[in-house]
Amino acid sequence: MHSIKKILKTAGLFLLLTALLSTGLAALYFRGECFLYQDAREREALSGSVTTLGCGSSNMYFGFRPDVMDAALGGRSYNLSGLLVSMGGRLELLRLELARNPVRTVLLEVSAETLVRDRAEEGPEGDLQLLGRLEGKERLSFFLHNFPLSEYPAVYYDVVSKGIDNALRLLEGSYQTRNEFLRDGYYPNAQKDVYISTWVLDNYHTATLSTAIRPENVEALKQIAALCREQGAELILINTPKTEFYDARYDNLDYFRAWYTGFAAAEHIDYYDFNLYRQKHKLLDDQQHFGDETHLSDSGAAIFTGFLAEILSARAEGRNLEPLFYLDYEARDWGVGYLY
Repeated sequence: MHSIKKILKTAGLFLLLTALLSTGLAALYFRGECFLYQDAREREALSGSVTTLGCGSSNMYFGFRPDVMDAALGGRSYNLSGLLVSMGGRLELLRLELARNPVRTVLLEVSAETLVRDRAEEGPEGDLQLLGRLEGKERLSFFLHNFPLSEYPAVYYDVVSKGIDNALRLLEGSYQTRNEFLRDGYYPNAQKDVYISTWVLDNYHTATLSTAIRPENVEALKQIAALCREQGAELILINTPKTEFYDARYDNLDYFRAWYTGFAAAEHIDYYDFNLYRQKHKLLDDQQHFGDETHLSDSGAAIFTGFLAEILSARAEGRNLEPLFYLDYEARDWGVGYLY
């Protein structure tokens, strides 16, 4: 009996010390902003001033420059995007920022991958990052509502490992409590000398994207539309430009264009696919303005954001924008010479 009590006492002490150590490491992670995606303090400092939000995953993260948008249209923009952020994560971020800012416009990035993103296959990385972008009750609420019990070990490992990383930063004097990487949420894609194939015609329609649309993504998108209406912000769906190589390679992009077009019509909102812009191949060059097949470089982001501002301005003036875009990808393929 004595030995059992001793074992229990030792185990209890071990668990207590582990809990205290884990709590300390978690505090180091969450109180700091040493990781690229962390921006809670920047967003809090801007509270009450943001009028335009660009929100999406990596395509928007690397593609939307608030400084260019603000120089063109005035107001205050913020890039609320992140790497691998889920549609549910976007909903959470938008709910927070719409509640504390006079947002007039939400530019929600949607692509083919947005609808088919499967947590079982990709894992919770995007939502794990989101925990590092939230504070207090928002973080706890998001954790409880978005992480099943089976993912708790992954959350624990992620938080503790990042806490250890921050502890090492603290010891070496590089720990920081304000993110120095981001510019109003935007991070410049500095990738250089990344090979993007020029063999567009040789790869024409050689690949097919999954069309297994996930119900949870659709539901979160519907909730985003409802949230924007409730908060008096206009929601606009946009598909950011991809390379010509990407646009030519996949043979079912019209499937997703049709889905988003139908969704936008049902919700009475606008949807712009900038891969269907008639002069896209002249506006953005694969080799010069992209870091890879789907992500704009910093110079490409500046060009695209400037053009996006022109589109928004023309739209506000009531100009007909339909002639600027192909009706669908088949028409685009004829127009740019992939089909004869």
